[in-house]
Formats: sequence, structure tokens, C-alpha cells
Amino acid sequence: MPDPVEWLAALDADPQGWALATAVRADGGAGEIVDFELRYVNEAGARLTGRTRAELIGGRYRELWPETAGPPPVPREALSASTARRFTSDMLAAWDLTALLEDALLMLGELITNAIQHTVGDVVVELRTDGALRIAVSDPSNRLPVPRTPGPESENGRGLLIVERLAAGWGTAMLPAGGKQVWFELPLP
Repeated sequence: MPDPVEWLAALDADPQGWALATAVRADGGAGEIVDFELRYVNEAGARLTGRTRAELIGGRYRELWPETAGPPPVPREALSASTARRFTSDMLAAWDLTALLEDALLMLGELITNAIQHTVGDVVVELRTDGALRIAVSDPSNRLPVPRTPGPESENGRGLLIVERLAAGWGTAMLPAGGKQVWFELPLP
């Protein structure tokens, strides 16, 4: 498993921001981790809260073995896609799901690229293993993606077709607070 402390240190070293992590344990805190979220808070977000990094992070960060994980929401930059892929690669290795790595990273790359190209605002990636590997990408846009058939000379427009062919299932959902989530699933080995 990637060391959560190393992840936090890497995010802290990023001049654009830092991370906030929370975990929920079964049995009121004594059992297995049932949910894990790592949120990236950029400097602008910290200023908006009026709170310091230490106040926001507090004592909630600890070593975890997540069943659900998400890398930090990533700013709309090309580097952000590589951050999401690296986190996903680390988590799949931690969950002993490296057999799914190639297809998962290819499809995640397509969804992240779509979100970065077609929306304004941060992008959130969530990984879940609950009967299948489910990877979801959320962004603030309410515009749903539509698969299209690109022409033979077109250099783009194939992302959702790739997801459609490789995934066991995929879909979209509108988020209650606005925005959308695009997800795909792969069967567990």
C-alpha cells in the first residue's frame, strides 16, 4: 500500500496546496476502513476557509488501508492527469489489482482528459472496490459526455469509445450539489 504519510508529504511539497484526509472505520472506529477520502486543498481554498493547514488537517490523518480511496481533487492541468494516474497505480498495487492496471489507467486517462478539456474547476477522482473496481471522475460541469464517432483523420473523440469497449460498465450521474460524475467498472480478478 502506498504510505499515506508519503502521499501527504508529496502533496505538502507541492507549492499549489496541501491535502486533507478523512477515514471512516466500521464498528465506530475500531474496525476495518470502509471509506477513505483524500482531498487536495489549494492555497485559494485555504484562504477561503480562513483556517490554517494545521487546523484543517488536525489529527485526522493516519495510516490507512482503504477500500475506497480518492486522490486529491486535481486542478485542470496536464500534470494533474499524471497525479491521478500515479495515485491510481499505487492504490491498485496496494489492493493487489495490478491485473487491472493497464485498462484502468487508460480509461482513467481518457476521463481525466475529457474533464480537463471540457470543464472549468477542479476534478475529483474516486476509486472503490465493492464487488468490482469502480473509478469515477467528477467535475463541476453539468454537461454530460456523449460518445461520438470520430472521422478516420480525427486526432480526438475516441475516449468514451475506448471506455465503452474496455469497461464492464460505465455511466454518468448528476451530482446533488451540481456537476457530474463519469464512472466505469472493471470486474475484480
